[in-house]
Amino acid sequence: QWTSSPPGFYTAIFLDALTVGAAFTTGYLYRQFLEETGGILAPLIAALVLFTLVLLGVLLTKSPLHRLLITVCITIGMILPFIDLPTATTAGAAVSFFVFLWWGQLLGRRDIEGNMRIRFSRIAKTTLGRITTGAVFASILLFLPFVRPDDPLVPRKTFDAFVQSANPSIQRLYPDINLNDPVGELAKD
Repeated sequence: QWTSSPPGFYTAIFLDALTVGAAFTTGYLYRQFLEETGGILAPLIAALVLFTLVLLGVLLTKSPLHRLLITVCITIGMILPFIDLPTATTAGAAVSFFVFLWWGQLLGRRDIEGNMRIRFSRIAKTTLGRITTGAVFASILLFLPFVRPDDPLVPRKTFDAFVQSANPSIQRLYPDINLNDPVGELAKD
């Protein structure tokens, strides 16, 4: 006897696979950016797609167990391109991303189930705020192994350009301070 699948079964599988794929793509493109073989725009666009798919999943999936399983898969997909980094780094990034991703989804589902009307903007704000926080924490943790002690975090040319552009504003607020002075002179002021 052939049994049929419940309505939306294949749609849910397709959405979940797409979401996990977007997580892996985001992690891969972020890794390329950290290795200086890719730009920052590609991982940001991939993250936007990922966040949109996660939000769609929150809106469409009622089962907490299903969301938990997908959250684990999303986290693994995101961290997989960084598997060669120190274990503490990848574990810390994975845990922080997972916790905020799961928390955001729980709060989003709670908003859906606790209201007669679905307020998309409220659900999006609640869910995406937590997911973004987790992604930022994970990104910072994954960035740290790529910092080289001999290279400054901000290139000298960029820093000088910032100081030059900020100097007129600083001088209006604090006339006695000139950012072009040596550090020793600034310390005396």
